[in-house]
Amino acid sequence: MGDEWFGQDVDKLFAYQTPRVVKIYDRTLGLVKNVLMILIFFYICIFNIWYKGAHFAFSPVEGLARLQWQEPTNKCNPLFVDCDASYHGIAELPYCKGYTGNAPHENQRACDYYDARELPVNIGSGVLLPTFLLSYTQERTCPQGAPTCSGKWKYVDENGKRLTGTGYPKVSKAFYVADAEDFTLLIDHTFRTGNGKMRKDDFQMQGYYKKGDGEAKPIKCVHDDCEKMGMNTQGASASFLDLARSRWNGSWAHTRAQSRHPGHGQLSVAPADGSAVNLAAAEAEEAPQVIAIQDGDVLSLKTLLDLAGTSLNDPVDTGPGDTVRYRGIALAVNIRYENLVRWTLFRPSDPPWYTITVNAMPADTFKHAEVIEHGSSKGKRDMKLSYGTMIIVTQSGSMAFFDPMFALIAMTSAMALLAVSSTLTELLMLNVLPRKDEYASVKFLESGDFSAEPAKKA
Repeated sequence: MGDEWFGQDVDKLFAYQTPRVVKIYDRTLGLVKNVLMILIFFYICIFNIWYKGAHFAFSPVEGLARLQWQEPTNKCNPLFVDCDASYHGIAELPYCKGYTGNAPHENQRACDYYDARELPVNIGSGVLLPTFLLSYTQERTCPQGAPTCSGKWKYVDENGKRLTGTGYPKVSKAFYVADAEDFTLLIDHTFRTGNGKMRKDDFQMQGYYKKGDGEAKPIKCVHDDCEKMGMNTQGASASFLDLARSRWNGSWAHTRAQSRHPGHGQLSVAPADGSAVNLAAAEAEEAPQVIAIQDGDVLSLKTLLDLAGTSLNDPVDTGPGDTVRYRGIALAVNIRYENLVRWTLFRPSDPPWYTITVNAMPADTFKHAEVIEHGSSKGKRDMKLSYGTMIIVTQSGSMAFFDPMFALIAMTSAMALLAVSSTLTELLMLNVLPRKDEYASVKFLESGDFSAEPAKKA
Protein backbone atom coordinates (compact mmCIF):
# COMPACT_ATOMS: atom_id res chain seq x y z
CA MET A 1 0.00 0.00 0.00
CA GLY A 2 2.94 2.32 0.60
CA ASP A 3 3.35 4.88 3.34
CA GLU A 4 1.79 7.82 1.53
CA TRP A 5 -1.09 8.44 -0.90
CA PHE A 6 -1.07 11.78 -2.65
CA GLY A 7 1.22 13.13 0.03
CA GLN A 8 -0.96 11.88 2.91
CA ASP A 9 0.03 9.39 5.57
CA VAL A 10 -1.94 6.20 4.87
CA ASP A 11 -2.19 5.37 8.60
CA LYS A 12 -3.84 8.72 9.25
CA LEU A 13 -6.27 8.26 6.34
CA PHE A 14 -7.47 4.93 7.75
CA ALA A 15 -7.12 5.77 11.43
CA TYR A 16 -9.67 4.14 13.78
CA GLN A 17 -11.58 6.51 16.03
CA THR A 18 -13.08 5.36 19.34
CA PRO A 19 -15.07 7.28 21.98
CA ARG A 20 -13.17 8.19 25.07
CA VAL A 21 -14.65 6.80 28.28
CA VAL A 22 -13.99 8.79 31.42
CA LYS A 23 -14.71 7.33 34.83
CA ILE A 24 -15.64 10.12 37.21
CA TYR A 25 -15.42 9.20 40.86
CA ASP A 26 -18.40 11.16 42.15
CA ARG A 27 -21.26 9.53 44.05
CA THR A 28 -23.66 12.30 43.04
CA LEU A 29 -23.37 11.54 39.33
CA GLY A 30 -23.47 7.80 39.93
CA LEU A 31 -26.63 8.00 42.00
CA VAL A 32 -28.32 10.30 39.49
CA LYS A 33 -27.55 7.89 36.62
CA ASN A 34 -28.70 4.79 38.53
CA VAL A 35 -31.88 6.40 39.87
CA LEU A 36 -32.84 7.59 36.37
CA MET A 37 -32.21 4.12 34.91
CA ILE A 38 -34.32 2.49 37.63
CA LEU A 39 -37.18 4.97 37.15
CA ILE A 40 -37.15 4.56 33.36
CA PHE A 41 -36.98 0.76 33.72
CA PHE A 42 -39.96 0.72 36.08
CA TYR A 43 -41.99 3.05 33.87
CA ILE A 44 -41.30 1.14 30.64
CA CYS A 45 -40.97 -2.48 31.68
CA ILE A 46 -43.08 -2.67 34.83
CA PHE A 47 -45.81 -0.04 34.32
CA ASN A 48 -46.12 0.21 30.53
CA ILE A 49 -45.43 -3.40 29.54
CA TRP A 50 -46.23 -5.65 32.48
CA TYR A 51 -49.03 -3.58 34.07
CA LYS A 52 -50.66 -1.91 31.03
CA GLY A 53 -49.80 -4.54 28.40
CA ALA A 54 -48.22 -2.16 25.89
CA HIS A 55 -46.44 -5.12 24.26
CA PHE A 56 -49.74 -6.66 23.08
CA ALA A 57 -51.28 -6.10 19.66
CA PHE A 58 -54.80 -4.67 19.97
CA SER A 59 -57.69 -5.19 17.56
CA PRO A 60 -60.91 -3.10 17.80
CA VAL A 61 -64.27 -4.85 18.09
CA GLU A 62 -67.20 -4.74 15.69
CA GLY A 63 -70.50 -5.36 17.46
CA LEU A 64 -74.13 -6.15 16.74
CA ALA A 65 -76.99 -5.73 19.24
CA ARG A 66 -80.68 -6.64 19.18
CA LEU A 67 -83.22 -4.95 21.47
CA GLN A 68 -86.50 -6.54 22.57
CA TRP A 69 -89.02 -4.93 24.94
CA GLN A 70 -91.61 -6.69 27.06
CA GLU A 71 -94.37 -5.37 29.31
CA PRO A 72 -94.59 -6.64 32.91
CA THR A 73 -96.30 -10.02 32.99
CA ASN A 74 -97.10 -12.71 35.54
CA LYS A 75 -94.09 -14.95 34.66
CA CYS A 76 -95.45 -15.85 31.24
CA ASN A 77 -95.20 -15.14 27.54
CA PRO A 78 -97.61 -12.32 26.61
CA LEU A 79 -98.29 -14.05 23.30
CA PHE A 80 -99.88 -17.01 25.08
CA VAL A 81 -103.63 -17.21 25.58
CA ASP A 82 -103.44 -17.71 29.34
CA CYS A 83 -100.81 -15.05 30.07
CA ASP A 84 -101.84 -12.21 32.38
CA ALA A 85 -100.08 -8.88 32.76
CA SER A 86 -98.97 -7.61 36.16
CA TYR A 87 -99.66 -3.89 35.82
CA HIS A 88 -100.24 -1.73 38.87
CA GLY A 89 -103.73 -0.33 39.23
CA ILE A 90 -104.29 3.29 38.18
CA ALA A 91 -105.14 4.13 41.81
CA GLU A 92 -101.57 3.14 42.78
CA LEU A 93 -99.73 5.33 40.26
CA PRO A 94 -99.12 8.91 41.50
CA TYR A 95 -98.77 10.35 37.99
CA CYS A 96 -102.21 9.10 36.92
CA LYS A 97 -105.56 10.80 37.35
CA GLY A 98 -107.50 8.46 39.59
CA TYR A 99 -104.61 7.99 42.01
CA THR A 100 -105.90 7.54 45.55
CA GLY A 101 -102.66 7.75 47.52
CA ASN A 102 -101.22 10.58 49.59
CA ALA A 103 -98.43 11.79 47.24
CA PRO A 104 -99.88 12.73 43.85
CA HIS A 105 -97.59 14.21 41.21
CA GLU A 106 -98.05 17.81 40.11
CA ASN A 107 -98.61 17.07 36.42
CA GLN A 108 -101.17 14.27 36.65
CA ARG A 109 -102.81 13.00 33.46
CA ALA A 110 -105.01 10.16 32.33
CA CYS A 111 -103.20 6.82 32.05
CA ASP A 112 -103.68 3.86 29.74
CA TYR A 113 -102.20 0.38 29.46
CA TYR A 114 -100.01 -0.68 26.54
CA ASP A 115 -98.04 -3.77 25.61
CA ALA A 116 -94.66 -4.22 23.97
CA ARG A 117 -96.11 -4.99 20.52
CA GLU A 118 -97.77 -1.59 20.13
CA LEU A 119 -95.57 0.68 22.23
CA PRO A 120 -91.86 0.65 21.17
CA VAL A 121 -90.89 2.66 18.10
CA ASN A 122 -87.80 1.73 16.05
CA ILE A 123 -85.92 4.88 15.09
CA GLY A 124 -82.66 4.57 13.19
CA SER A 125 -80.13 2.79 15.38
CA GLY A 126 -82.25 2.84 18.54
CA VAL A 127 -85.65 2.12 20.04
CA LEU A 128 -88.00 4.64 21.65
CA LEU A 129 -90.18 3.45 24.52
CA PRO A 130 -92.97 6.08 24.82
CA THR A 131 -94.05 7.18 28.28
CA PHE A 132 -96.48 9.91 27.21
CA LEU A 133 -98.72 9.80 24.12
CA LEU A 134 -100.88 12.50 22.65
CA SER A 135 -102.68 12.94 19.34
CA TYR A 136 -104.43 15.63 17.28
CA THR A 137 -107.20 15.07 14.72
CA GLN A 138 -106.81 16.60 11.26
CA GLU A 139 -108.87 16.67 8.08
CA ARG A 140 -107.72 17.14 4.53
CA THR A 141 -108.63 20.53 3.12
CA CYS A 142 -106.90 20.44 -0.24
CA PRO A 143 -108.33 17.77 -2.55
CA GLN A 144 -106.14 16.15 -5.14
CA GLY A 145 -105.63 18.49 -8.10
CA ALA A 146 -106.59 21.67 -6.20
CA PRO A 147 -105.17 24.77 -7.96
CA THR A 148 -104.02 26.34 -4.67
CA CYS A 149 -103.56 25.16 -1.08
CA SER A 150 -102.97 27.05 2.16
CA GLY A 151 -102.40 23.82 4.07
CA LYS A 152 -103.16 20.25 3.09
CA TRP A 153 -104.30 19.24 6.61
CA LYS A 154 -106.07 21.39 9.21
CA TYR A 155 -106.83 20.66 12.86
CA VAL A 156 -110.39 19.78 13.90
CA ASP A 157 -112.00 19.02 17.25
CA GLU A 158 -113.63 15.74 18.30
CA ASN A 159 -116.81 16.78 16.51
CA GLY A 160 -115.02 17.46 13.25
CA LYS A 161 -115.27 21.28 13.54
CA ARG A 162 -112.30 23.24 12.12
CA LEU A 163 -110.18 24.85 14.82
CA THR A 164 -109.35 28.54 14.53
CA GLY A 165 -107.22 30.99 16.41
CA THR A 166 -103.47 30.81 17.18
CA GLY A 167 -101.07 28.63 19.09
CA TYR A 168 -101.16 24.89 19.62
CA PRO A 169 -104.41 23.04 18.75
CA LYS A 170 -106.59 21.23 21.22
CA VAL A 171 -105.35 17.75 22.03
CA SER A 172 -107.69 14.93 21.04
CA LYS A 173 -106.16 12.27 23.30
CA ALA A 174 -103.36 12.33 25.89
CA PHE A 175 -102.22 9.43 28.09
CA TYR A 176 -99.33 8.47 30.28
CA VAL A 177 -98.16 4.88 29.77
CA ALA A 178 -99.02 3.01 32.94
CA ASP A 179 -96.09 1.15 34.51
CA ALA A 180 -93.61 2.28 31.86
CA GLU A 181 -90.77 1.84 34.40
CA ASP A 182 -91.50 -1.87 34.65
CA PHE A 183 -91.14 -2.61 30.96
CA THR A 184 -88.08 -4.82 30.55
CA LEU A 185 -85.43 -4.63 27.85
CA LEU A 186 -83.50 -7.61 26.50
CA ILE A 187 -80.11 -6.67 25.00
CA ASP A 188 -78.79 -9.51 22.88
CA HIS A 189 -75.29 -8.62 21.71
CA THR A 190 -72.26 -10.16 20.04
CA PHE A 191 -68.92 -8.98 18.63
CA ARG A 192 -65.98 -9.92 16.45
CA THR A 193 -62.51 -8.39 16.30
CA GLY A 194 -61.29 -6.52 13.28
CA ASN A 195 -58.52 -9.08 12.68
CA GLY A 196 -61.05 -11.94 12.71
CA LYS A 197 -59.27 -13.87 15.48
CA MET A 198 -62.09 -13.70 18.04
CA ARG A 199 -65.88 -13.90 17.95
CA LYS A 200 -67.95 -13.96 21.10
CA ASP A 201 -71.60 -13.84 22.13
CA ASP A 202 -72.87 -12.35 25.40
CA PHE A 203 -73.82 -15.90 26.43
CA GLN A 204 -70.10 -16.80 26.52
CA MET A 205 -68.89 -13.88 28.65
CA GLN A 206 -69.27 -12.55 32.16
CA GLY A 207 -70.92 -9.15 32.11
CA TYR A 208 -70.79 -6.20 34.50
CA TYR A 209 -72.83 -3.04 34.91
CA LYS A 210 -71.67 0.26 36.32
CA LYS A 211 -73.42 3.41 37.50
CA GLY A 212 -71.43 6.57 36.75
CA ASP A 213 -67.96 6.41 38.27
CA GLY A 214 -69.00 3.74 40.74
CA GLU A 215 -67.78 0.19 41.08
CA ALA A 216 -68.60 -2.29 38.34
CA LYS A 217 -70.96 -4.99 39.63
CA PRO A 218 -71.20 -8.48 38.10
CA ILE A 219 -74.36 -9.33 36.19
CA LYS A 220 -76.30 -12.19 37.75
CA CYS A 221 -76.30 -15.29 35.55
CA VAL A 222 -79.47 -17.40 35.78
CA HIS A 223 -79.43 -19.87 32.90
CA ASP A 224 -78.61 -23.56 33.21
CA ASP A 225 -74.96 -23.31 32.10
CA CYS A 226 -73.90 -20.53 34.49
CA GLU A 227 -71.85 -22.64 36.88
CA LYS A 228 -70.32 -24.75 34.12
CA MET A 229 -69.14 -21.61 32.32
CA GLY A 230 -67.85 -20.01 35.53
CA MET A 231 -70.35 -17.11 35.47
CA ASN A 232 -71.40 -15.10 38.51
CA THR A 233 -74.46 -16.61 40.18
CA GLN A 234 -74.57 -14.30 43.20
CA GLY A 235 -75.90 -10.80 43.76
CA ALA A 236 -79.57 -10.58 42.76
CA SER A 237 -82.43 -11.19 45.13
CA ALA A 238 -84.06 -14.60 45.37
CA SER A 239 -87.36 -13.37 43.95
CA PHE A 240 -85.54 -11.89 41.00
CA LEU A 241 -83.89 -15.22 40.27
CA ASP A 242 -87.14 -17.16 40.61
CA LEU A 243 -88.81 -14.97 38.00
CA ALA A 244 -86.23 -15.84 35.35
CA ARG A 245 -84.71 -19.22 36.25
CA SER A 246 -86.75 -21.40 33.88
CA ARG A 247 -87.29 -18.94 31.07
CA TRP A 248 -85.77 -20.75 28.11
CA ASN A 249 -85.90 -24.31 26.76
CA GLY A 250 -84.99 -26.00 23.49
CA SER A 251 -87.20 -23.75 21.40
CA TRP A 252 -84.92 -20.84 22.25
CA ALA A 253 -82.34 -22.00 19.67
CA HIS A 254 -84.72 -21.46 16.74
CA THR A 255 -85.76 -18.02 17.95
CA ARG A 256 -82.16 -17.03 18.52
CA ALA A 257 -81.11 -18.21 15.08
CA GLN A 258 -83.79 -15.99 13.55
CA SER A 259 -82.63 -12.96 15.48
CA ARG A 260 -79.02 -13.49 14.36
CA HIS A 261 -79.77 -13.33 10.62
CA PRO A 262 -77.76 -10.34 9.27
CA GLY A 263 -80.68 -9.02 7.27
CA HIS A 264 -83.09 -8.86 10.19
CA GLY A 265 -81.49 -5.95 12.06
CA GLN A 266 -83.31 -5.28 15.32
CA LEU A 267 -85.93 -7.97 15.43
CA SER A 268 -88.44 -8.16 18.21
CA VAL A 269 -89.06 -11.90 18.33
CA ALA A 270 -90.81 -13.25 21.39
CA PRO A 271 -89.63 -16.61 22.79
CA ALA A 272 -91.71 -19.58 21.76
CA ASP A 273 -91.69 -21.36 25.09
CA GLY A 274 -94.03 -19.02 26.97
CA SER A 275 -91.43 -17.53 29.26
CA ALA A 276 -90.97 -13.97 30.47
CA VAL A 277 -89.06 -11.87 32.95
CA ASN A 278 -90.75 -9.43 35.30
CA LEU A 279 -88.35 -7.18 37.23
CA ALA A 280 -90.85 -5.08 39.16
CA ALA A 281 -90.98 -7.20 42.32
CA ALA A 282 -87.20 -7.62 42.43
CA GLU A 283 -86.45 -3.95 41.95
CA ALA A 284 -88.75 -3.08 44.83
CA GLU A 285 -86.16 -4.85 47.00
CA GLU A 286 -82.90 -3.92 45.33
CA ALA A 287 -82.10 -1.61 42.42
CA PRO A 288 -80.62 -1.56 39.94
CA GLN A 289 -80.56 -5.18 38.84
CA VAL A 290 -79.38 -6.83 35.64
CA ILE A 291 -79.53 -10.52 34.87
CA ALA A 292 -78.06 -12.66 32.10
CA ILE A 293 -80.20 -15.32 30.46
CA GLN A 294 -79.26 -17.49 27.51
CA ASP A 295 -80.15 -14.97 24.86
CA GLY A 296 -78.99 -11.72 26.43
CA ASP A 297 -79.05 -9.32 29.36
CA VAL A 298 -82.37 -8.26 30.89
CA LEU A 299 -82.97 -5.01 32.74
CA SER A 300 -85.93 -2.74 33.25
CA LEU A 301 -86.43 0.84 32.11
CA LYS A 302 -86.19 1.83 35.77
CA THR A 303 -82.73 0.22 35.97
CA LEU A 304 -81.57 1.91 32.77
CA LEU A 305 -82.59 5.31 34.10
CA ASP A 306 -81.05 4.59 37.50
CA LEU A 307 -77.72 3.67 35.88
CA ALA A 308 -77.87 7.04 34.10
CA GLY A 309 -78.59 8.82 37.40
CA THR A 310 -82.15 9.86 36.63
CA SER A 311 -85.78 8.65 36.70
CA LEU A 312 -89.05 9.28 34.91
CA ASN A 313 -90.19 11.50 37.78
CA ASP A 314 -87.21 13.85 37.65
CA PRO A 315 -88.15 17.44 36.73
CA VAL A 316 -87.07 19.10 33.47
CA ASP A 317 -86.79 22.79 32.59
CA THR A 318 -89.44 22.92 29.87
CA GLY A 319 -92.23 24.06 32.21
CA PRO A 320 -93.60 23.87 35.76
CA GLY A 321 -94.40 20.33 36.76
CA ASP A 322 -92.78 18.84 33.62
CA THR A 323 -90.91 15.59 34.17
CA VAL A 324 -88.84 13.13 32.16
CA ARG A 325 -91.99 11.00 31.86
CA TYR A 326 -93.77 13.92 30.17
CA ARG A 327 -91.00 15.24 27.92
CA GLY A 328 -88.79 12.21 27.22
CA ILE A 329 -85.06 11.55 27.35
CA ALA A 330 -82.31 9.86 25.33
CA LEU A 331 -80.05 7.23 26.90
CA ALA A 332 -76.77 6.06 25.40
CA VAL A 333 -76.09 2.47 26.48
CA ASN A 334 -72.47 1.48 25.91
CA ILE A 335 -71.20 -2.09 26.04
CA ARG A 336 -67.41 -2.16 26.34
CA TYR A 337 -65.53 -5.43 25.74
CA GLU A 338 -62.12 -6.19 27.27
CA ASN A 339 -59.81 -9.15 27.73
CA LEU A 340 -56.62 -7.69 29.20
CA VAL A 341 -56.13 -8.11 32.95
CA ARG A 342 -53.49 -5.99 34.65
CA TRP A 343 -50.10 -7.67 35.23
CA THR A 344 -50.41 -9.97 32.22
CA LEU A 345 -47.28 -10.85 30.23
CA PHE A 346 -48.29 -13.52 27.74
CA ARG A 347 -51.93 -14.71 27.73
CA PRO A 348 -54.89 -12.28 27.92
CA SER A 349 -58.12 -13.47 29.52
CA ASP A 350 -60.23 -15.95 27.57
CA PRO A 351 -63.18 -15.56 27.58
CA PRO A 352 -63.23 -11.75 27.67
CA TRP A 353 -65.73 -9.71 29.69
CA TYR A 354 -67.92 -6.65 29.07
CA THR A 355 -69.25 -3.70 31.07
CA ILE A 356 -72.58 -1.92 30.51
CA THR A 357 -72.77 1.80 31.27
CA VAL A 358 -75.65 4.23 30.63
CA ASN A 359 -75.44 7.99 30.07
CA ALA A 360 -78.28 10.48 29.74
CA MET A 361 -77.79 12.67 26.69
CA PRO A 362 -78.03 16.48 27.08
CA ALA A 363 -81.54 16.94 25.66
CA ASP A 364 -84.63 18.14 27.56
CA THR A 365 -87.12 16.55 25.12
CA PHE A 366 -87.28 13.45 22.98
CA LYS A 367 -90.31 12.72 20.84
CA HIS A 368 -91.41 10.96 17.68
CA ALA A 369 -94.20 12.07 15.35
CA GLU A 370 -96.29 9.88 13.05
CA VAL A 371 -99.66 10.04 11.31
CA ILE A 372 -102.40 7.40 11.40
CA GLU A 373 -105.03 7.50 8.68
CA HIS A 374 -108.68 6.99 9.66
CA GLY A 375 -109.77 3.82 7.93
CA SER A 376 -113.52 4.47 8.38
CA SER A 377 -113.42 8.16 7.57
CA LYS A 378 -111.50 9.16 4.48
CA GLY A 379 -109.84 12.55 4.52
CA LYS A 380 -109.11 12.40 8.27
CA ARG A 381 -106.07 11.35 10.22
CA ASP A 382 -104.54 11.48 13.69
CA MET A 383 -101.16 13.09 14.22
CA LYS A 384 -99.56 11.14 17.07
CA LEU A 385 -96.69 12.43 19.21
CA SER A 386 -94.79 9.95 21.37
CA TYR A 387 -92.60 11.31 24.17
CA GLY A 388 -90.41 8.73 25.83
CA THR A 389 -87.01 7.18 26.48
CA MET A 390 -84.83 6.67 23.45
CA ILE A 391 -82.36 3.80 23.86
CA ILE A 392 -79.26 3.82 21.66
CA VAL A 393 -76.79 0.94 22.11
CA THR A 394 -73.14 1.35 21.15
CA GLN A 395 -70.39 -1.27 21.40
CA SER A 396 -66.74 -0.45 21.93
CA GLY A 397 -63.46 -1.87 23.17
CA SER A 398 -60.50 -3.76 21.80
CA MET A 399 -59.05 -7.23 22.29
CA ALA A 400 -55.37 -7.83 23.15
CA PHE A 401 -53.43 -10.55 21.35
CA PHE A 402 -49.87 -11.71 22.07
CA ASP A 403 -47.73 -11.30 18.96
CA PRO A 404 -43.98 -12.16 19.30
CA MET A 405 -42.93 -9.66 16.62
CA PHE A 406 -45.04 -6.87 18.10
CA ALA A 407 -43.71 -7.67 21.58
CA LEU A 408 -40.12 -7.62 20.27
CA ILE A 409 -40.64 -4.22 18.66
CA ALA A 410 -42.17 -2.87 21.87
CA MET A 411 -39.32 -4.22 23.98
CA THR A 412 -36.65 -2.90 21.60
CA SER A 413 -38.22 0.56 21.58
CA ALA A 414 -38.52 0.47 25.36
CA MET A 415 -34.89 -0.55 25.96
CA ALA A 416 -33.68 2.23 23.65
CA LEU A 417 -35.26 4.74 26.01
CA LEU A 418 -32.90 3.61 28.77
CA ALA A 419 -30.18 5.62 27.00
CA VAL A 420 -32.10 8.69 28.08
CA SER A 421 -30.67 8.23 31.57
CA SER A 422 -27.14 8.92 30.30
CA THR A 423 -28.29 11.98 28.36
CA LEU A 424 -30.09 13.43 31.36
CA THR A 425 -27.11 12.73 33.65
CA GLU A 426 -24.74 14.55 31.32
CA LEU A 427 -27.11 17.51 31.02
CA LEU A 428 -27.15 17.79 34.79
CA MET A 429 -23.40 17.26 35.02
CA LEU A 430 -22.47 19.96 32.49
CA ASN A 431 -25.20 22.54 33.11
CA VAL A 432 -26.72 22.26 36.59
CA LEU A 433 -24.48 20.73 39.26
CA PRO A 434 -22.14 23.09 41.20
CA ARG A 435 -18.92 21.42 39.92
CA LYS A 436 -19.94 21.49 36.27
CA ASP A 437 -16.69 23.16 35.16
CA GLU A 438 -14.58 20.42 36.71
CA TYR A 439 -16.76 17.73 35.13
CA ALA A 440 -16.40 19.43 31.74
CA SER A 441 -12.59 19.53 32.00
CA VAL A 442 -12.51 15.79 32.65
CA LYS A 443 -15.01 14.90 29.94
CA PHE A 444 -13.52 16.98 27.12
CA LEU A 445 -9.81 16.81 26.13
CA GLU A 446 -8.87 20.01 24.34
CA SER A 447 -5.81 20.14 22.10
CA GLY A 448 -3.68 23.13 21.30
CA ASP A 449 -4.39 25.54 18.48
CA PHE A 450 -2.88 23.86 15.42
CA SER A 451 -3.57 26.89 13.25
CA ALA A 452 -1.08 29.00 15.22
CA GLU A 453 2.45 29.55 13.78
CA PRO A 454 4.98 26.99 15.00
CA ALA A 455 7.67 28.23 17.39
CA LYS A 456 11.06 29.05 15.83
CA LYS A 457 13.92 26.75 16.68
CA ALA A 458 16.87 28.31 18.53
